[in-house]
Amino acid sequence: MTTLVTDPTQRAISLVEQLPPDQLEVALDFLEQLAQNTQFQETQLLQKIRQPFDSQLHHRLSQLIGQRDAEQLTPQEGQELVQLTQQVEALNVDRINYLAALAKLRQTTLPKLIKDLGLKPIEYA
Repeated sequence: MTTLVTDPTQRAISLVEQLPPDQLEVALDFLEQLAQNTQFQETQLLQKIRQPFDSQLHHRLSQLIGQRDAEQLTPQEGQELVQLTQQVEALNVDRINYLAALAKLRQTTLPKLIKDLGLKPIEYA
């Protein structure tokens, strides 16, 4: 009677052990390519996650927030602040999506990944 193996690692080992030698080489080549592809994906995601915001955007947003807090914002600057805030929010959504993809790739949770990467929110003012 065959026992059903549910652990993915044990299942993979069991399947590899059943392969004839000529197919074992093919399987190993495939696994190596898969591992390299995963490392490449992880590197790409990390680069996107760690890409800093444009310094001019950050500076202008901080400036407008300071003016808003001092109640010295003109209507045009108020519109600019809204537009820049929306732009930053869109960038943050992209960043969260990259983080979620990396968490899935690493088979971990998003909070744990954020902690492991030492990420902290960006302060603007």
